[in-house]
Amino acid sequence: MKLRRCIVSAVLIAALSFPCRAFRAEDVTFVNDNAGGLCFTGEFVLPDAGVQPKALVVLASGSGSQDRDENILGHRPFKAIAEALGDNAYAVMRFDDRGIGGSDRGPDDVTTDDFAGDVSAALDFARKRLAADGYDVPAGVLGHSEGGVIAYKLANAGVCDFIITMGAPAFSGDSINLDQLRALLGPAAPADKSRQQIDAARRRYEMVRSAMPSYILEMQLYADVLNENPAIAGIPELVERARREVKVMASPWFRNFISYDPEADIRSVSIPWLALNGELDRQVHPRNLTRISELNKKADARLLPGINHLMLDCESGATSEYPLLQGDISPAVIEEILGWLGRLF
Repeated sequence: MKLRRCIVSAVLIAALSFPCRAFRAEDVTFVNDNAGGLCFTGEFVLPDAGVQPKALVVLASGSGSQDRDENILGHRPFKAIAEALGDNAYAVMRFDDRGIGGSDRGPDDVTTDDFAGDVSAALDFARKRLAADGYDVPAGVLGHSEGGVIAYKLANAGVCDFIITMGAPAFSGDSINLDQLRALLGPAAPADKSRQQIDAARRRYEMVRSAMPSYILEMQLYADVLNENPAIAGIPELVERARREVKVMASPWFRNFISYDPEADIRSVSIPWLALNGELDRQVHPRNLTRISELNKKADARLLPGINHLMLDCESGATSEYPLLQGDISPAVIEEILGWLGRLF
């Protein structure tokens, strides 16, 4: 009897550890013909054979190079979303960003518009893949952070039928970064130190907004950093870090990010839209969600209590807390997404 109980317990543990899934997953590759034929690797989640998908959802990651799971410090929100949607009869396409996994790197002088083209190519591939199985279903984009901007852009390009955004910006990049800096400094920082750092950031963002060539901008930014922090000139590690930082700030992506105001794109979205933001998001402040709801009355804007920018349950929302958190995504976020899609389809 004791042995039988042990066997039953082992079976239950295995069932909980490896739940039966109602979908199949295929490793896929696709090409973005509008980006010189760059090839991307990814995974396509489909309902079990013979089950028609309710809709197609393509996932668009946030800033920085992300893999298909959007793995950040071990948290894999896109994997969790894909599996939850797959279990509920949705087709889901996600892929490795440029230069990640098996995806081609491509040129460095790219902006968010180029990344939007990659997501559009993924959407086109997934639609054709479903058509090969005889399915023609509504298609949408789910974008996290910068991926939310991609969702706005593709909605207005007329290539999708609905969008879902999570922690998406509604202000220009300089405003987003200044909010992040204030959150990082916190109320305990000396007022003069906070003012000095915020003034320096504002000054550099104005330089980034200028029309000066990137190589000149890089020199001007570096000179500004040294002028404010002359002591770093004698420390090779700090000099190298400063050079890397100003190189990023002089890049086409960052210059576009700082200058781009999404107001017009947000106003123009006319398809169904679920906009989510964590109440404790310290990277894209909840005021962005407020602005979305002010600019677009059709957006279903929802503020999620106790959720941070990674869409995880948390205590403070601080980025320093990220490595300490458990899980891939808050169940509350999955519930909101599935509930909204369920009412739509």
